[in-house]
Amino acid sequence: MDASKYSASLKIQSKYDVVTGQKMVIVPTLKEVGGEIIDVSVSSKDYHAVINDAGNIIVDYDGKNLNAKNLKIGELSFKLTISGIEKEVDVTLKNVKAKKTAVKVKAAKISLGTNGSAVANLVCSYKDASGAQHLIAPESISIKGMKNVTAAIGEDKTTVTVSNLTKNSGSVTLSLGFKGGITKNVTVKVKK
Repeated sequence: MDASKYSASLKIQSKYDVVTGQKMVIVPTLKEVGGEIIDVSVSSKDYHAVINDAGNIIVDYDGKNLNAKNLKIGELSFKLTISGIEKEVDVTLKNVKAKKTAVKVKAAKISLGTNGSAVANLVCSYKDASGAQHLIAPESISIKGMKNVTAAIGEDKTTVTVSNLTKNSGSVTLSLGFKGGITKNVTVKVKK
């Protein structure tokens, strides 16, 4: 059968997420003849596509251009290999955009004596489309300021150890960096 007489359409089920790295899911619809997609490739640089068990196209991104301020992907061109058709079928999606998930960061308040030390947990999370909450680890963390205390960041980047409280209260201000260029600041409050 001639591929030029054959048509396929693609619909984006979920967008690529620059913060969580969630892959794009595209649902293909084959028209006019039977068959199934047995292979897919994407011609756009920095993108990779595969067919999953359900027959959907899963697209991943490993470039540096997409971030929270630039969500524009533009055009994605796919070549589909379909059973029963000799030539590859070209299908293009236009005006494609990525998305950015909102990240929330909470820090535990801690109490410690003048010579004591304590660990504050940093809870970084986001909600998916169904409303379920997921934890996400920051890619980087730095101390922006310390008031009346000394602080050290934990190896896993989700804790901070605070010690040497010199007055009745103090604080540590942290800057957390996430994928996609997202930065969140959080303050750990410390009291006796």
